[in-house]
Amino acid sequence: MAVTTSRRLWILAYVTAGAVLIAGVAVQIRHHADGGREQTEAAPAAVYAAMPFEATMSQVSAPVTTVGGSMMFSVGGFSKSGIDHIDLYDGARMVARSPGPKYSSEASLSAPALSTGEHLVHAELVDGKGHVTKTAPSTVGVAPGPGGQRAALVTLLPGETREAVAKRLGLAPDAVSEPEPPPAGAGPDEPEADGPEADGPEADGPEASDAATVVVTVDAQIEGGDDRGVREAVVQAPAQVTAERGAPAAPTTKVDGCSVKVSSTKGATIFRAGSGTSGWVKAGSGTAVIDPMGGSAQSVFARDPGGDSSTVSVQMPPACQAATGWTGNASIVNGTLNLDQPNGSTFLYLTQSSKRWIRIPSNPNETFKAGVHTDIANMLPALAGRSLDLQVWKAGEFPKQVASGKLQVPEGQTLNSVVGEPAALTLGLAGEPTRTAVELGSTDEKLTFAWDAASDSTDRIQWQLLAGKPSPADGSLAPTQLLATGQSLAIPNSRVGRRGTFVLDTADIIRRPGSLPTKSGEQAGGAGQPGALKVLKPPVAGAGATLPSSASFGALVPAGTTDPVVQAASILPKPGDTVWVRALANPTKGGPTSTSNSYPVTLPVPQSTETGVDFTVDSLTIDPGRAPNPSWAGCQQVTVPWAAGEPSASLENPGMTFQRDVARRFYPVSGSYCARDFPPPKRCDDWYCKAYYAAAAGVAFVIDLAAQAWDIISYAYNSVITAVVDTFAKYNPICLTLAAADEGAGDGCAAVASVVAGVAVTAVLASFGLPPSLPTSAQVKALADGEVALLAVELMKQAGIPCDSLKADPAFADAITSAGGELGAPSEATAAAADPCLAVAKILISSVKKQVSSATAAASGLPYFDIPGFEMAPDKRGLADPLLVQLSAHVTEADADATGAVCRVQMRDPANKLDHGPTPYAWETFVLTEDEPLDGTGSWSGAGTSQEAAVDPVAALTDANIAVETRSVYPSPCDIPPATATKRVAPPDP
Repeated sequence: MAVTTSRRLWILAYVTAGAVLIAGVAVQIRHHADGGREQTEAAPAAVYAAMPFEATMSQVSAPVTTVGGSMMFSVGGFSKSGIDHIDLYDGARMVARSPGPKYSSEASLSAPALSTGEHLVHAELVDGKGHVTKTAPSTVGVAPGPGGQRAALVTLLPGETREAVAKRLGLAPDAVSEPEPPPAGAGPDEPEADGPEADGPEADGPEASDAATVVVTVDAQIEGGDDRGVREAVVQAPAQVTAERGAPAAPTTKVDGCSVKVSSTKGATIFRAGSGTSGWVKAGSGTAVIDPMGGSAQSVFARDPGGDSSTVSVQMPPACQAATGWTGNASIVNGTLNLDQPNGSTFLYLTQSSKRWIRIPSNPNETFKAGVHTDIANMLPALAGRSLDLQVWKAGEFPKQVASGKLQVPEGQTLNSVVGEPAALTLGLAGEPTRTAVELGSTDEKLTFAWDAASDSTDRIQWQLLAGKPSPADGSLAPTQLLATGQSLAIPNSRVGRRGTFVLDTADIIRRPGSLPTKSGEQAGGAGQPGALKVLKPPVAGAGATLPSSASFGALVPAGTTDPVVQAASILPKPGDTVWVRALANPTKGGPTSTSNSYPVTLPVPQSTETGVDFTVDSLTIDPGRAPNPSWAGCQQVTVPWAAGEPSASLENPGMTFQRDVARRFYPVSGSYCARDFPPPKRCDDWYCKAYYAAAAGVAFVIDLAAQAWDIISYAYNSVITAVVDTFAKYNPICLTLAAADEGAGDGCAAVASVVAGVAVTAVLASFGLPPSLPTSAQVKALADGEVALLAVELMKQAGIPCDSLKADPAFADAITSAGGELGAPSEATAAAADPCLAVAKILISSVKKQVSSATAAASGLPYFDIPGFEMAPDKRGLADPLLVQLSAHVTEADADATGAVCRVQMRDPANKLDHGPTPYAWETFVLTEDEPLDGTGSWSGAGTSQEAAVDPVAALTDANIAVETRSVYPSPCDIPPATATKRVAPPDP
């Protein structure tokens, strides 16, 4: 169908409009993305005055005071030739002087506020060679005071007269007077007229303090009356005080309404600082114009090769500061946030695109206190363009926006000239920009911090580690809580601003003396250790000190050291305390003075038996031994005290002769004997004969014997231990020895007898191959060597008896002989030995062996004879070997202290989530104890055994592959990770 002309025109118009719309949107998107190229060109970077050495000034008093009130500052500098003196300037007038610090890194200066308005205060430090460094200024607001006039004390300079101090302060001579003497008798230490001190040599001498101060009287109301309608700057240039020799004269000024033309000698550079600047910024060469954008209070000086001139101050009345380009109820002018009313805890948002908002402070956990006028110069980010939106928020549980402003930069100005030069400095953890704190667990770490500066001039920072969180106003390079400091150079790059990194090893941080336990073998009084009184030598302090370029930490030194600058060690942190890391701009060629956010680091709490200690497994070995041979089930290994063919007659001992002859008929020689070796009479059909036939054939007898294993132990304990303990306690030779070593040991001696007797029973049963509990490799070795007595000694040590340190008491020999005689021990066992524990072990073992031999013989049905030298023990070929598990581990963390830790672990089936023993063995636990040397930091080892618990041990253990997992048993001071091992059961012995 043909399209009409009218319809074609509509289509064409629609397409054309659509194309225009798309093109417009594309243009808008591109413009929004680049911010409008013609409007976002950044202003030239500011040039800051470089100073001959580093110096900082921190405002200690409130930023607002009243006329006559105090302005207090802390000032410090670092020059190799030392700081000779420090002068404090309120604008152009020098209001206080202090000698250079000797016993600290900083000096405290205080001066009265002598007039209303906004005051720009800076310090000038003079070193031993006459070089002068000017600090970045601080702003103090001085409000009118009550009444018409206020009086304040001013300290005189050496040799200064009243007329001279009036000229220095820019006051009329009659405003300065002598202080009134105190009324008679007012001084608390003033001697009475007729007292003995009245005749002393100093009774009539002049009071040195009278000539040190004078009283100045100043107007407490607004200086010069209400100046809200005045549109003319005020210049103040008092007499020069601290200018360097050969320096240019103070700049001359010419006021033209709200602007001031400043001129100096040809070739001199003029620098200025305003109420919100973070340093001295170049204003021009030879001449410069000071306008209201620099703030209501500004200072200028001139510099040429001869040095720096004295300072000239400029005051801009309120009427001069209207045309800044801001609208709304909030503004930022020359680094100062201006609000209609104070806001308390505050944070800001800035944007130039309504899409990317910049937070001030950058750390989301930080805020600042905002008054009507608040210096935020050191938080200003890098900005560019011709407009800016500002939001002011009040912090709290539910933050609330309380003010806003919009800036359109006036013609002839730049964003930086209105808002202020960028000086923000941020600090965070490298690679983790969103992380705002570090909490170390139980071990120190090397932390890498990254800093980012908005100013291109910040090519270096001084990082600090502090014991307490510093005030945002504290820009000191050597604060009293300084623990460590160092420098970090910027990484060369082409972007706006500078950035860099530095590494802090928390292991280098000294801990408070006594806050860490003294480990075995460690000398008391080391870092974090108790001992002799120590004091802290700061990382940088004293006359002639310079800021270290590499990481420098404070050191503990003995009290009474000759170092002039020391601090109490009580400021040092303890384990678990929080320390703070921050960065301060310290450019090499001049730049803004700014301080970063303070980054918290919680120090580790070293692991101990109270907190739990991490271990690393070194080895896990298992030995399931051999499967039982049913052919030897129930058989006994018999040791006889006679040789083959020995005559049987013994007229001297007829009773023994009879027993000996009978025993020889059963057991002619030492060897293995089974039930089948002693068949019952033929044609015996009683039940016990049938059972005996089955036992002789080895059918299922091993099952019964295995089931009786723990019954045999119980029998041995029940039948033996009571008699042994009673007899042993009667003489108690170990108790005698313990009492000789320690008079207080006697109170616990009642328990010693049962301990050592139980040890003897355990050792004998282990030697017989019955289920023992052998916690350490030393005990396993003693058993393998056949040294049952040594095994008993090892077990005594484990039970807490100090065998290594015991020495035989004179009464020990009699006690050991008496106990051995009553227990029937052979004479060689009762012989007094130099080793008390070994002597006791021998007499106990000889007695216990008789009882255990009798018990095991009864369990097998074979006859037993109580003859000296006659012993019976199960033939191990017919027994299932117990599973032996050996575990070794070491303390994971180097600063952990596991002294005295006893680590209980379990042996279990790795395939079973419940507490189930490694099939076919029973679930058991054993302990790990520290190996030599016992210092709480080394290796722990232990071994445990488990008896098979299967109904048919032959079937369960033959060619079986045993899997074992070890785990810590909680609660426990030891955290030992799970470990697994497997091993196949060896075939039975033939």
